[in-house]
Amino acid sequence: MENHKFDTALDELLSNLNLSELRSHNPIAEIKKALRINLIFSAVFTLAFVVIIVLAKPIIVRILLTLIVFWCFWSLRKSYLLFKYLNDSIDPNASLLQELERQFNAINDWMNEQQKMALFYYPISIAAGFIYGGNEGSGKDPSEFMFQPSVMVILLISMAVLVPACFYLTRWMFNFSFGKHLVRLQANIKALKTED
Repeated sequence: MENHKFDTALDELLSNLNLSELRSHNPIAEIKKALRINLIFSAVFTLAFVVIIVLAKPIIVRILLTLIVFWCFWSLRKSYLLFKYLNDSIDPNASLLQELERQFNAINDWMNEQQKMALFYYPISIAAGFIYGGNEGSGKDPSEFMFQPSVMVILLISMAVLVPACFYLTRWMFNFSFGKHLVRLQANIKALKTED
């Protein structure tokens, strides 16, 4: 009689369980999902820069934006390679600890590389935007307004403020997109190390 009550309760519990609503808590799968979103946004921004290159009149803006597009393609390629490299299913013949550490290190290396390259990218972006905005706002050729001392000072102040701000925003965005999953992955690694 006791087993019958248990079986009925178990059947009731299982019938109410909707497996399609359960989400994976695999941090690698979550990181791949965030990386896929990152790839999509990066591709959209790259296409937007290409459109601006076509619309921009000053040749210097076109040159600077072309450098940015090359950086965007490099970044997209690195991100795609990481996406393909990450494996959310572990080879049963491999050491789980080594595999998780390898993937954790690959993600951190990618994030650090992206942030370092952004320090090169941001000043170019700011200069391109500044020159493009000055050209559109004044209707003058960049050679007519860029070499005025006050304009140069404003450009340097803009760079001094915006480069660090963009760098910290990038760090925040990486942490927002990948941070909690990396923490969970690191906790899994730590738990495996304590078991050894």
